[in-house]
Amino acid sequence: MKLKQILLGTLCGGLLLSCSNDLPEQPGKVMENETTTYVRVSLVSDGFTRAEQYENGSDDENRVNQILLIFFDAGRNYVGRTNLTVTDENTVSTPGTSNTVERMLTMVAPVNLPENINYPRYVVAFVNPTAKYGDLAVDKLEELMTFIRNRADISYNGYRTMNNSLYFSQESGNNVFATEVDFKSQFFETMEDARDAEDATIDITVERMEAKVRLSTPLDAIPQEKPYQSNSGVSADSYTLEFVPEAWFVNGTEKRSFLLKNFRQVRDNYLSGNMPDVDYGMKLNEVQNAFKANNQNNDGRWNYVNDVTNLRSYWAIDPTYFIIADDADTFYPDVSYDVKYLESINPEGRTFPLTYRSYANVLEEQRNHTSTSYVKFNSTVKTHEYVLENTLSYATMNSINAKAAMASVVLLGHYVVKNGAGTVVFDGTTTDKSKSFYVRHEAEANRLVMISDNEAIDFMLERGGSTLFVQSVDKEGKLIPNSYEPLRAAHLKNNLYGVGYEDFELKYPASTTTGGKKLSEQWRTLNIKKNADGAYSNKIFIYDPTQNNGAGGYKNITDADATDLVKKLYATYGVLEKFQTGKAYFNVPLKHIWGVGTTSNKFDPKSVVLGDYGVVRNHVYDLTINKIEGLGTGIGDIEQPIVPPTENEQYYISTRIRVLQWRLVGQSVDL
Repeated sequence: MKLKQILLGTLCGGLLLSCSNDLPEQPGKVMENETTTYVRVSLVSDGFTRAEQYENGSDDENRVNQILLIFFDAGRNYVGRTNLTVTDENTVSTPGTSNTVERMLTMVAPVNLPENINYPRYVVAFVNPTAKYGDLAVDKLEELMTFIRNRADISYNGYRTMNNSLYFSQESGNNVFATEVDFKSQFFETMEDARDAEDATIDITVERMEAKVRLSTPLDAIPQEKPYQSNSGVSADSYTLEFVPEAWFVNGTEKRSFLLKNFRQVRDNYLSGNMPDVDYGMKLNEVQNAFKANNQNNDGRWNYVNDVTNLRSYWAIDPTYFIIADDADTFYPDVSYDVKYLESINPEGRTFPLTYRSYANVLEEQRNHTSTSYVKFNSTVKTHEYVLENTLSYATMNSINAKAAMASVVLLGHYVVKNGAGTVVFDGTTTDKSKSFYVRHEAEANRLVMISDNEAIDFMLERGGSTLFVQSVDKEGKLIPNSYEPLRAAHLKNNLYGVGYEDFELKYPASTTTGGKKLSEQWRTLNIKKNADGAYSNKIFIYDPTQNNGAGGYKNITDADATDLVKKLYATYGVLEKFQTGKAYFNVPLKHIWGVGTTSNKFDPKSVVLGDYGVVRNHVYDLTINKIEGLGTGIGDIEQPIVPPTENEQYYISTRIRVLQWRLVGQSVDL
């Protein structure tokens, strides 16, 4: 029997009132006595008839362990809650899916309603909640929009956290994130009555708090269209580079997320977690106007932000959404060494709102885990990774830090280097971090390869010309007084000159070397190295025109000379790209629904529009790699977190999308 009918009957009999069980619901009606009621609840995920746009979650993704239901009255005031662990006793059915609804679970939930509260009118469900229930104690429905969760408090032990789907009302344009309930027809006195009342089921549309990223390739392995050939510049041989994929991961992922999907207009105190007292969400027309204002192509994408039919929306705002260009360097790194690593390596390094992972970190996860949540490179099986939504405002996408601010798929691997005879001269699988090869970028189609530190030092010395000098020797190897000759690569191989490779090193250039510009961590420039005594080799000289009373002469190197030399070498000959142990990566920024339809295959902050890039909860981002073409980005330190370089791209990608529940966002690339 419906509880409303029981309560009305009691009032009619006890007070001798003329009553009818068909009396309309009164929004302000108050519960006079504490009462335990029962509701029949179904957790559903909206579907779509076009299979290419949506897909159902897997059994693992749909597993439900616990449900927290929070009820509010017509005035949106808190009235009660129920914490429910799913058992066979309270589960009615798990009826599967149809073209329009993915019904994950139907169950009966007891709801304890205290006395002197208004009848429930709205409910919000938190599925598989991982934080303490007490922190969701609120007085008003809208306060739920202010809660922020850390990554560790979302989806663990194999259960994906879900809550009410957010969309915008067609009539008012306001956002909707709670399910309306009818106390008169959907609350019952007994569990049995609720279990049998199939027509009175409360359908709560939920969405997962995470996005899902998958990578695949249509072939048995990612093909390399053309092995990359290059002449070293210091060797008569020609080298061939072939990339071998090892793993992939999603980089630039958010550490925190709004508990419920959010649309807000300001970023006040997002990072501290203290939200303003007002502004609980934008209206649909404001969201659409933002898309329209930042859409240079005027293609009407703002019309598809909201989907009333399926009770969902296709964009969101995360806790770092409104970080703009003026203060982006505070929140997003310019280069890898901005991210805290080791005190001895980058003492000025900081922590950031996004997570940037290193080659060593990802490979360690791969070694220690077999679950597909720790993705390995697999050319035929779609492995996946769950991440928190990461979306960007138009201003952030136009900043210099844009690539560091967005989520990207990073394909990790190593290069096998062969000489002209086909012999492997660098296999890229070494664990010795002192082993590296280098690439000099002369032009887009002309890159020079050096397969060792010594070869790279030779190259820089040869390019340095008459910069450093050694004292000349005669045929017997004896020093010739007051006779000097330019230092060349050949000198380092002959002990007669007393100068060796140990007197030089290839270092990451400090900003003082580059005139204030910060470079990505893979770049190296030539430095003169001090010996164990803290001095430079006394066998190396520079020419100083101020010597001998202005007549000029040669002298040994001082600290000031060494600093000036590094600056000169950088200004004249630039840098070499280091591939430590042969490791490299390709970085693919993840395009959102609208971005995959753009013709450009290369991220361009000047042409990008709002919604082109980003990941949104309950969407699948399906990335397909078709081939590798071009040179990946070198990893100069396999333990240093990867930050996409802001220098010119070294590879090109092409993309296509099919939009498939989960909302599927497919992307296909050539690397």
